Order: sequence, then C-alpha cells, then structure tokens
Amino acid sequence: LTAESILAKWKRGLPALRNESIPIPSGLKDVLPELCNALAECGAGDSAVHIRDAIVAKAIDADSLLSVSLARNQKAIRTSALHMGFAPDLLWLIGELGSAPLAHHLQHRVVGSDPRTGTGVRPRTWDRGYCPCCGSWPTFIEAHDGAYTLRCSYCAHGWSPQSHRCVYCGNAGENFITAAP
Repeated sequence: LTAESILAKWKRGLPALRNESIPIPSGLKDVLPELCNALAECGAGDSAVHIRDAIVAKAIDADSLLSVSLARNQKAIRTSALHMGFAPDLLWLIGELGSAPLAHHLQHRVVGSDPRTGTGVRPRTWDRGYCPCCGSWPTFIEAHDGAYTLRCSYCAHGWSPQSHRCVYCGNAGENFITAAP
C-alpha cells in the first residue's frame, strides 16, 4: 500500500485494507487450534473442539479463515460455518481472534509515522463510524479534555470523528442523545 492509494481509498469512503491481498503469516495459522482449546475450556465446549479438529484435519482452511476474517467478510464465514455444521458466531470469533494481531500490525503500517515501517498517512477528514484502516466498528469512545476518539474493536486504531453524532446511524438531530458521557 502506498500513501497515495490509501488516501484515494479514504476519499471514496473505503478502509485502507479493503480489497487488499494480504499474506497470512504461518504463525497465525498455527495458533488457531490453541485458541479453540482455550475457548473449549472457557465454555464453548464441544463446538470449539469440533472446529479445532476440522482446522487440524484441514477441513477448514486456516489461511482462508484468517484471510476472510481480515477482509471483515462475516457473511462468508457464517455461510461456510452453516454449510459445515459449525456454530457461525464461534467460527467468526476464532477467525477474529486469530487475525486481530495481524490487523493491529497492519494498521500501524498504514498510519505509522516511521518511513521504514509505515506510510505515515492519517485520515484527516474521516467522518465515518467505521475504522478507516480495517472497516470495523468502534468498541468504545475515549473522551479526554473534550476530545473524542473512536477505538476500533478489531485493529485498535483510534480516529476522531469530525461531527458529534451517532457513529452507527449518523443521527445528529435534536433527538440524538449521548447515552454515556
């Protein structure tokens, strides 16, 4: 990705990583069975074990799961999970947990100021509710000295909206209520 291509995407309202072919490091693929084990021990039970076994047996392609998760294509993961008889939300969670470290690394590459490791571009006019790097929704809003920063639920990028409104529906009218100041 170049600074020019990122800025062109942002101008069109597209996240920087959208429609990019990103190679998945093998270390991320190797961690998926362990994530399944941890989820199985913490309450996901047999569903997580079945997904782990399918990943180990290569019935679920780990590279594909991580790539589709990184592309934020929940529909594809849900459709595949249902077709294969797995819990869709659990398979989405496993893909998300496995690919999030890469998403975090990539958002630093997009907005990093070090010329050796990043493009150094920032979305100066990004006024959308979803992340300018990966396209995910914020998990919360950080408030500090009257300034607000949205924090991405997936890659952890922070961005400041240009207007005070609902990040999900865009409502800024009289009936817009800040639920938790």
